[in-house]
Amino acid sequence: MGPSPVSPSVTSLPLIVFDLPGVLVPAPDPAVTLATVVARHRPGPDAATAAALAASYARYRESYCLSMGPRDFATAVLRSAGVEPDPALVEDLIADDTARCSTPDPATLRLLMHLRATGRPYAVLADAPQPVVDRVRAADWGRAAAVTSFSVELRFTTPHQGAFRRFDRQVALAGFDPAAVVYFGSDEAALTVAARRGWDAHRWEGVDAAHRVLTPPAGLRQVP
Repeated sequence: MGPSPVSPSVTSLPLIVFDLPGVLVPAPDPAVTLATVVARHRPGPDAATAAALAASYARYRESYCLSMGPRDFATAVLRSAGVEPDPALVEDLIADDTARCSTPDPATLRLLMHLRATGRPYAVLADAPQPVVDRVRAADWGRAAAVTSFSVELRFTTPHQGAFRRFDRQVALAGFDPAAVVYFGSDEAALTVAARRGWDAHRWEGVDAAHRVLTPPAGLRQVP
């Protein structure tokens, strides 16, 4: 199914859409990050436990990005890896994961700030759980986004067509043409679906590569 009909008042500016993990936010290495969190509460986990934590994290992540609560997610990740989910550890894991998954690196943040300063609208379309959504929308760069659209609200994760269809409707309601989208993602399946929908889809290869895609207009290469 193609993009939604466009409102007569639609802006002519293309909407620049970013995924979150692996694009605006560095892709996590759960084997390292989860082991680091656990090590703050008890003797450092061995390699087998770190690998089990990473596998457990991947197993429950989609459910977390749709409807699973944060404490249920953290408890399931720990327990499935054979780690006792005491309350302090659960809260630390939630806080660490939320901060990591919602904080752009400095170069990417400068790109967003430049887009904002030059009047180029951007949006976020991402698979993310509610704590990450709340933190993104509370941040200055998140408040500046023309549209922020997340799986936990869409009730679909990408690359499901339902996520893209509902995002199209949000884009149209915000006054943009759903067919005039420049999309940066890191997931091959989502990039394929985006391209089939007529989006100008690009695998995220860093800020320098984004400069090349987004120029013209001139000026992006001068981002400090």
